[in-house]
Amino acid sequence: MMSQLPLVPGPDGSPVPDGIHLIRMANEPKIAHLNPEAVRRVNKGNAIPSFFDLSSEDKKQPVPRLSVRVEALTSVGQAWVLVGSSKVRRWVVRLAANKIRQIFAPAIDRFPPTSVLNIHWERAMTVTDVGDHIPETRPGWEGHAGIAHLDMGNKTQCDSLRWQLAERADVQILTPEQLNAFAAPTTPSSQSVSDL
Repeated sequence: MMSQLPLVPGPDGSPVPDGIHLIRMANEPKIAHLNPEAVRRVNKGNAIPSFFDLSSEDKKQPVPRLSVRVEALTSVGQAWVLVGSSKVRRWVVRLAANKIRQIFAPAIDRFPPTSVLNIHWERAMTVTDVGDHIPETRPGWEGHAGIAHLDMGNKTQCDSLRWQLAERADVQILTPEQLNAFAAPTTPSSQSVSDL
């Protein structure tokens, strides 16, 4: 029996392999701003489409991609620290790469079907105090990737892509105790949710 090679990040823009899971850290939804269907989903602990909106930084990239982390290379604790350690960013959204690659939006009016979504390796960057973009080097940086083609099609098609992601996502809501453990100065990067 052959041993499996360890997962390593590929070149920027190359596809992430199938068979892996991705995580995205999402903010606590603001119920007052949601439609009734989104409120129902949040109350059941399910993902909502806004979890998959491209950030202003994502949109500025040469290839706009939704920032995600490969869970085999970035733990939940590391991901939470890398996205800013905000107590409101406690929703862990998990997606399987092969499920993401099944998503596309059908043709609508004059607009053809969109390309299927894909996941590409993307070198993690951080912004310095003076605004320079430099490579991220904190623990877990290696797992950074991005979901491509979310900006394809018209508004209805883009909404469809986000709804499909929400339908395929598994959600875990981190407790205050877990967030405190991740924020603790004693090796927060080495802790996983299962350790808590």
